[in-house]
Amino acid sequence: MTRMMSQTNIRAETLNAYVDGELSRGDEASVSRAAVDSPVIASQIATLREMKAAVAEIIPDRKLKLPEQDGFPLGRIAMAAAASIAIMTVTTMLYLNAWVEPAEVRWAAFLQKHHTSWSFQKREAGVSLVSARDVAKLLPLDLKSARLTFTGFDEMEFSGRRILRIGYEGTRGCRVSLYVFPAGIALDGKGFSPSLLFQTWEIKQDAFALMADGMAKTRFNSLASAVEKALRSGQELDSGTRLQLAQARLTSPPCRA
Repeated sequence: MTRMMSQTNIRAETLNAYVDGELSRGDEASVSRAAVDSPVIASQIATLREMKAAVAEIIPDRKLKLPEQDGFPLGRIAMAAAASIAIMTVTTMLYLNAWVEPAEVRWAAFLQKHHTSWSFQKREAGVSLVSARDVAKLLPLDLKSARLTFTGFDEMEFSGRRILRIGYEGTRGCRVSLYVFPAGIALDGKGFSPSLLFQTWEIKQDAFALMADGMAKTRFNSLASAVEKALRSGQELDSGTRLQLAQARLTSPPCRA
């Protein structure tokens, strides 16, 4: 197999042969490893298997019992037509790369889309979506020591799950979003732009994601650590943490957001 096997994107014909069990053991192992490392490839393989299963239902092993007319075997003609349609569908899906993105990627893209739009429904934050009682009483978290001011919040829904987003703005162009959504939902960084910084964690039944675009990485890491610490403890930022956030802000360049 060529160097294609070590890349993230594997050719459609290779995936087709993999699903059909037509690859050598070595090549099959290479594709399997790629599927483990890449959710996109794993999704492609799963989709291809589903499509082939659908084709098998359209074209059963036994012959269709249709009458013949004027010497033409209508059953065979019908099967051939169904086969042609199914094969064309599979081929089109493969070569157009029309795959459904994994949920982790779609969730990440949805959150960044709302962060980038930077619009809010309400100015005063509600915490009805947050199930952890000690966390709820802290929101919106006071981040003035980091020179970040509460801007507003959104309540939204995605894939049947409710989401709370709290926004903060800095004095030098910084914009920070803190998301709260049900625990158990993973985010895939492939759904984010390369410049976006984000951290995620879970507390009881709630998941949290902090994101900022254009902020210095050291400052963002300090901020994320402080926010997670406060939410886990159920306590406001202590004096030492507030001092660290102030120093991180003073020693960092302005955001490019």
